[in-house]
Order: sequence, then structure tokens, then C-alpha cells
Amino acid sequence: MRLGICQMQPETVSSWYNFSFKLCDELIRHITQTGSHLSSRLSLRSKTDLSSNELMRSKRSLQHKNSK
Repeated sequence: MRLGICQMQPETVSSWYNFSFKLCDELIRHITQTGSHLSSRLSLRSKTDLSSNELMRSKRSLQHKNSK
């Protein structure tokens, strides 16, 4: 016996749709929250990497000037 969506009762179909929509909503919310958290951490990390690189560059340039 095959049960297609067309053969289901209307209330079953609507409840199934509502359930799937809620599930997608929760998933999207979870993904966006996790994504924003990750991106903020990544941007923070890249900022610290950038500053440390600039520090190293300035140290090198100072050493270079002193060696001349």
C-alpha cells in the first residue's frame, strides 16, 4: 500500500508542513548563530595575526636600520 501526500488527510499534511517549516527555522537559526560566532572568532584571530605580523615587521625594519 503506497501512501502519497495526496492520499493523506489535509490536517496531516498541514501539520507535516508546519513541522518541517519549524525544523528548517530552527536549523537556520542555529546555523546563523554558529556562523556569526565563528566569523567573529575568525575576525578576532585575523586581527591578532595582523598585529603580530606588523610588530615583527617593525622589529625587522628597526634591526635593519640599526645594522646599517
